[in-house]
Amino acid sequence: AGVMAAACARGPEATPAPTAGSVSTGEPAATKPPLTLAPTAAPTAAQETASLELPWPWQAEAVTDSSDLPAWAGKQLKLQHWSAHGTGGAVKLETSEQDVVLPEVARVTGITIDDENSFDNAGQTADVRLGMLAAADDWPHLITNASMSGGIRQLAEAGKVYDLTDLIPRYMPNLVKKLPLSIKSVWEEDGRVAYNGRIYAVPMGLGEATLADVDPTLDKSQYAYFATPFEPRDYIWVRDDIVKKLYPQAKSQQEILDLYMEKGQFTREELFDVPIRSSDDFAQFLYETKELGLKEGNQEVYPFFVFAGQDNWALMVFLAGAVFGRHRDNNYFTYWDNQTKRVEYAFKQPFFKEELKLWNQLVRDGVAAKESLIDTNAIFSEKLNQGLYATTYAWLAPNNLLLEEQGKPYHYRKVYLDIPLQSERFNAYRIFPYTTDNVGIFKKTVNQEELIQILRWLDFLASDVGEKLLCWGPRSAGLWDEGDGNRVFKDEELAQYMVYGKDSPIGVRYNLNNGNKGGGVANGRFMPPFVRQNRSKFHPAVTYERKRSPGEAELFFSSAMVLPPLEQVLSKNPAAIWSFGTDVPEVERAWKARQSFEDALLKTLTATSDAELDKLYNDLLTLADSIGYTDQTLDEINRVFREEMNAAYMDNLLAAGG
Repeated sequence: AGVMAAACARGPEATPAPTAGSVSTGEPAATKPPLTLAPTAAPTAAQETASLELPWPWQAEAVTDSSDLPAWAGKQLKLQHWSAHGTGGAVKLETSEQDVVLPEVARVTGITIDDENSFDNAGQTADVRLGMLAAADDWPHLITNASMSGGIRQLAEAGKVYDLTDLIPRYMPNLVKKLPLSIKSVWEEDGRVAYNGRIYAVPMGLGEATLADVDPTLDKSQYAYFATPFEPRDYIWVRDDIVKKLYPQAKSQQEILDLYMEKGQFTREELFDVPIRSSDDFAQFLYETKELGLKEGNQEVYPFFVFAGQDNWALMVFLAGAVFGRHRDNNYFTYWDNQTKRVEYAFKQPFFKEELKLWNQLVRDGVAAKESLIDTNAIFSEKLNQGLYATTYAWLAPNNLLLEEQGKPYHYRKVYLDIPLQSERFNAYRIFPYTTDNVGIFKKTVNQEELIQILRWLDFLASDVGEKLLCWGPRSAGLWDEGDGNRVFKDEELAQYMVYGKDSPIGVRYNLNNGNKGGGVANGRFMPPFVRQNRSKFHPAVTYERKRSPGEAELFFSSAMVLPPLEQVLSKNPAAIWSFGTDVPEVERAWKARQSFEDALLKTLTATSDAELDKLYNDLLTLADSIGYTDQTLDEINRVFREEMNAAYMDNLLAAGG
């Protein structure tokens, strides 16, 4: 590996980089040893091949822990990899001589990673690094996270990496079970995994996937410790003393925490204890709050604000999406309309003007603070932190700790708006699942038998036994006891780290993954990946009989826990305005003038009469046309959306909305 190590040590100035895509297809000038062998006794030919035949030991139902598996008797491989994501140059991950994971992986599979001679992009782009390797025709054994533009495509075209299309289904049954071939977007991801209908890299992680995509047996209430499922309803925050005045049956924030500590969950009735089921209900709630005439000292407490010193996104996307049932996936520039079956400009629709009328009426009636139209974000935040707004929304979260420090007798709590999505017209979206980690294998440095051994190694990591190893360590390490089928860590510090995510160096010590530490490739070092985005149904955070903590209450005070999942339309991209900038030049030019659009939109909320609102709204439409949001631009947006961006998912969109 000396040739490769020397090449990796060179700076970009030492070797001129060919342009991206100029991977050499010629024969190498010098032959590089295929793999670095660990210093063990040479295996016999029979040993080298025997364990490559299916089925593999971890596929047996009786095997519940890696300690039940025999040691690999074949060739020992030490693999060098190129971490091709980003520019690299980050600090290497910490390691420990007490690591219980990687030595066990090596024992079972015969494979270790050569961290010392593996490399990332060393501050360059991936395409530049690719050009340097191609110029020297000097390749490692693996490429991981090939997310540079066309990285796998260029290597596949040049014949540098193995075609795995037929090998993965045969030799990686556990991976295919965890990432079903039916999730086509993962296996057909051009440039990262596939090229020209063939698979050239092993996908080893999954992003933007629901639990059902990966394992329909996972319990969302257990999985919530890792990530709350997608919310079918949105919420605002409201001062709980105001909630109690208007809705005596509703809970204070402390009562929410107490109920969680008592029961560990909430019913639908307990979650939706404030009956806001329409935009009219929402407006009535704000007007009734105004009638309370609340003050903080000599300062008026306003029920509402329409601007927070940033842009109009919080009000016109997040809150409007919740209050009017059009969901925040549909922004005020462009959205897909299930009735017209086209991308449309939201700001030109009659429904949008009706929304503006409500927000403007709230300003005119003094329900929304007029000062909020001109306050900076710093001033807005100061007022919120003093409790001067009864409600807040979107990402503008309150800080209850600051209120406690000031001795305030109230907290803000979540109030869910029980307003369903108008699915006949609007969609909520699921972006197509994609691979978060991938592994390509170079032909020059890996022979056919070694290729199967590498696939065997990755399949073990994707297996149930492999998942247990990554978050528990092997039974032989003695970190846990098992009784009645449940594992319990012997060390309380380790339990706190693994189960509750409490920071501790003990994670590095044993190299266990508590779900907060990234798997896959991180900072140039190869870490065994969890297929389920660093989460597993075998993880201690799921399997432990947990002690409740008030800090976890909001994980369960969630509409996702009491309502069926919101039906989402699978799409490569929602019809979001920012998706079109590189493909539709008119959109790129219009987006550069966004501030003028935002200013004109905000100005509509200053109207003092219906007639003035009509004028200001017409001014907004005139400005929009002048900066490029024309009918012709919209036609081009629709062409690009249908033919280029979303062609594989148009059937989903055309079928949506009934």
